[in-house]
Amino acid sequence: MAVASLCASGLLVVTGCTSAPADPPEAAAPTTPTPSAAWGDWADVDGAVMPVGATTDRIIVSGLDASTVIVLDRTTGDEVWRIGDDADADGSGADGASTENWTDDGTEGAAWEHGLVLHDEDTIYTQRGSGDGSLVAYSADDGSELWRVSPGTLDACAPADVWELSPSVSQSYEVAESGELILSHTQPTDWDCHDGPNATHPGTLAMLVVDATTGEVTGEPVRIAGTAIPGMSMPDPSGRYIDVPFELQASVNVIRVDASTGEEQWAMLHYPDPSDFDPELGDSLGPATVTAAGEDRFLIQSHTDGGHLATVDAWADDHMETGDVTVENLDYEMPCEYRMQRSSAGDPYCLLLTSSPNPDHDAQFLVSVADPSTDTATDDPLAVPAPASLIDTDEYYGYVDAPTVVENDALIPASARGADDPAIVLPTDAGLQAVDVTGGDTLWTWDSGEGTAVAGHVVPDTLEVVVGVDDRAIGIDALTGDELWDEPADGPVFGVGDVITITDFMTGTTRVRTTHPVG
Repeated sequence: MAVASLCASGLLVVTGCTSAPADPPEAAAPTTPTPSAAWGDWADVDGAVMPVGATTDRIIVSGLDASTVIVLDRTTGDEVWRIGDDADADGSGADGASTENWTDDGTEGAAWEHGLVLHDEDTIYTQRGSGDGSLVAYSADDGSELWRVSPGTLDACAPADVWELSPSVSQSYEVAESGELILSHTQPTDWDCHDGPNATHPGTLAMLVVDATTGEVTGEPVRIAGTAIPGMSMPDPSGRYIDVPFELQASVNVIRVDASTGEEQWAMLHYPDPSDFDPELGDSLGPATVTAAGEDRFLIQSHTDGGHLATVDAWADDHMETGDVTVENLDYEMPCEYRMQRSSAGDPYCLLLTSSPNPDHDAQFLVSVADPSTDTATDDPLAVPAPASLIDTDEYYGYVDAPTVVENDALIPASARGADDPAIVLPTDAGLQAVDVTGGDTLWTWDSGEGTAVAGHVVPDTLEVVVGVDDRAIGIDALTGDELWDEPADGPVFGVGDVITITDFMTGTTRVRTTHPVG
């Protein structure tokens, strides 16, 4: 199982002092904060879990090989409540997988069983443990059910098993300020399900929005053509829209829904040359994966047609129109925004490890801080050579294969450095380095003694980088690169916010640690 630290959000406030009013004004000397983490003791959890996040009083973790959600007391580490089923002991192991989620014919079971877990300060939202794919809101305090919505009851031709909760606009587990939860239906409807000719076919349910406070469906669910293949609906990086992708007769399309008004616009992003189709696969892209890259740009990837960047120059107001779209063949080079993430202070940035089938390709990290209003890189990315050891092992930096798509956080906010420019923590052949994003200067290096370290997690408010190397979990000063603490680790190290976990797949247990609550 590919593992990595995960992105999170936080805020570091830096203050200075001024002289009394009667004295001549003096410029305050710049202050450089120092790590101040007051780490609590390690708490033991019965189960292989990874962190989801934390509230003022609670720590939230989710099962890696089970449909569980477990909530701990933030101060004591004691378990307060849990939902879901533990995986069968015979089905878990070093790969973190469980046979419980697989059907008799070897295909994966219900998508929601190991699905996303989102939260805000008071509530946890998940389909796990619901028993039927319903999205349920639980009180973070005591686990009591606050509301439940069953998308499978909306249309008999859109069964519950394939509705999935989409990630937050921040690409973290925290629900966005808009308080909207997005559910996607990712399977086409059986053509025989609805009665009547094509002209009267109501279409396939593809996306609906749920109010996080009330559990009520907001507006009308989005439907697509009855023969189309729906994709995973996602908020665009700015949070102003919800993008609903679908494939229809080999074309890649998207419905852009205004998150505030529900107004819909359409565009056909790409229609590949029919001569490029594989006869054995038929006229299909496989299907395509569509990712919003900001400013009306969409990354299109498929197993059969390579990568493309589609820019919508003009949206169509009628679903029978295609809009005006420009398509660029990426030729294996992805836009930096494809790896859009948020720092521990919430600043958007992108991080990409370039790749190419050319054996002479020199892999590089591309790093750029984005415009917060569009989450799109405004300048040419900084290019930093990637370590040979990382490329040789074919390890994709900062990626989490399962159970979510939330990605790595490795940006040191400018406020934390006492300067105008942020820095990013990247792997080297010897360990890690911190690089100034604007100037490209190396600020510090850290030698692990074990070679390359990947996916360092910046812990908000503590200015520590936590990383797992070989059989250790290590805390590093984010400003100097000095090693602060070292802890034995029997498995992967995960980090979300100020919650760190060490998972031992062999014993099916996890150690959890967090900073003490403020106040």
